[in-house]
Order: sequence, then C-alpha cells, then structure tokens
Amino acid sequence: MSWRIASPCAERRFGNATLKQIIVFLADKASDDGTGIRCSNGAIQRHTELGESTAKRTINDFLREGLLVKTSAMQERLHGHLPHYSGQNQHLGPH
Repeated sequence: MSWRIASPCAERRFGNATLKQIIVFLADKASDDGTGIRCSNGAIQRHTELGESTAKRTINDFLREGLLVKTSAMQERLHGHLPHYSGQNQHLGPH
C-alpha cells in the first residue's frame, strides 16, 4: 500500500461511493511510491463486489480525469491482460 496515494484518496470527497471504493482499493495495490498499480479489472470486481461495466467505466473515468495514467502496455497473463497504472497524487487533493 502506498500511503502517498492512500491518504489523499481517503481525504478526498468523490461524491460517489463506487468511485471512492475503487480508488481506495487501487491505492491499496499501489507500490510504495505510488508509481505502479498492477491490478486487473477482474480483481477490482471481485474485491469491490461491483459489476464488470461499473469497474471498467470507473477506471476509464479515472483515466480521463488524470487520476490514473496507463504507464505501459498491458502485460500478458494466463487469464488475460494486467494493466499497469500510476496514481497521480497531484490530482487527488480535496474536491
């Protein structure tokens, strides 16, 4: 878990419980410096108990807002692809 990412995520008001739930989950998966988040959509769905379209839509919203940045091509895995994201701490301040 990256406290650099988790702390601002916990403090920020997202105005939506789904957004908050996913961003806090991703912060938990972030590397210590917050530059690497490796987490599949399937893992997000399993751990947050949200649907596939909700998880995908939320990740795309975060990418559009600049909260996440896709930092590398997806890594091949046995059961599909594993995207690699970076949390953008400067965009996580209180809203």
